[in-house]
Amino acid sequence: MNCGQFQMPLLPSELDVARCGLSECGEACPNLAPSCNGVGLAAANGAACNACLEAHCCSEFTPTPGDLDLVECQLLCADGGCLRACEEMFPAEVDRASEQNTCVIDQCKPDCLTQPCGFFQFGGTCGTCAESMCCALHVNCSKDASCLDLFECLQETNGPNPDPKACLESWPSKEIGLALSMLNCTTTTCKDTCGGGLGCGLYASLAPQACQTCIAGSCCTESSDCGLDPDCVALETCASLCAGDATCVSGCRSSLPAGVPKFDVLAMCESTNCPACP
Repeated sequence: MNCGQFQMPLLPSELDVARCGLSECGEACPNLAPSCNGVGLAAANGAACNACLEAHCCSEFTPTPGDLDLVECQLLCADGGCLRACEEMFPAEVDRASEQNTCVIDQCKPDCLTQPCGFFQFGGTCGTCAESMCCALHVNCSKDASCLDLFECLQETNGPNPDPKACLESWPSKEIGLALSMLNCTTTTCKDTCGGGLGCGLYASLAPQACQTCIAGSCCTESSDCGLDPDCVALETCASLCAGDATCVSGCRSSLPAGVPKFDVLAMCESTNCPACP
């Protein structure tokens, strides 16, 4: 028997099996997710993982039709904007997915995960640094299903001419803070082994290139401190999206008060040293 949709993404055929299980096989596992004689949403998990899910996470992993609707919606997506649209259509199901992720990480990590930092896998010297210095930030993002979707969206823009603005305009500040602080840790704290362009907490920065170059040269410490803090980097992103609108920036500050101290330190450094920054 098994307890739900831990293995993602599901194939369309597996969705059909899952819907059958919900409607036709309820008596097979009355207290768990219907398994249809072992063919169910977690069929690909190892035996030890399924046993742990049954013991500790069954309330989170017993699927509902809405869970399957969210999965089906996102399976059809070809870009990050579509992922966010699905989240907005099924907000309760996104919250349930976060509860599932959290239960796996907190209760069943030894049996269900082969990597120490949530659902992220690393390799080589970059992985050694990231696991040592950035693991907690990766775990925090892994527990938040929407953060994982934002990460996927940002990875799509990670090319020669990245433009993360569409992703950052679409997701809430909480997930922006979780995702960017995690990515900034890898590209700033572990820059020597992982790369990351300018580093200095500037991953997915919306500032003009000349401003970013100046920050890297004159305000790297202040920018790194902000970039590694979820509240500050969310505030900095929010303010950047305001395009100079003072009322908008004030709203960002009011909604993210914990990020204000480091944000103000960075803003002071920019105003003193970087005229290229708006």
